[in-house]
Amino acid sequence: MVVGGCAVDMTCTVAPHTEHHHHPLTRSSYPGELQRTLGGVGCNIARVAHQCGIPTHLVSIVGQDTDGHWIKQTLKAMDLTAVYNAIHEADGQLYVAVACMDIFDQL
Repeated sequence: MVVGGCAVDMTCTVAPHTEHHHHPLTRSSYPGELQRTLGGVGCNIARVAHQCGIPTHLVSIVGQDTDGHWIKQTLKAMDLTAVYNAIHEADGQLYVAVACMDIFDQL
């Protein structure tokens, strides 16, 4: 049994061809790519254990919002809500991230 967090990881990467990709990102919008993946330490541990054939149960908490429903659907599809939003520079390096993890206080 794994008790821990499940989160929606949002990764945003600024397109390398933008004129500002060598300058700090501030107070503007930039073209780029977005990727949503399932994350959180508890979820990652449970996923790896499951992939190794170890019978695994995950105990976590998710909200009754769109991301919470997405987490449950994704876990169900894998046979097995917090949000982490990362902004990456054009070279893939982390520039800044915001983690909304308050829901884990209810565990």
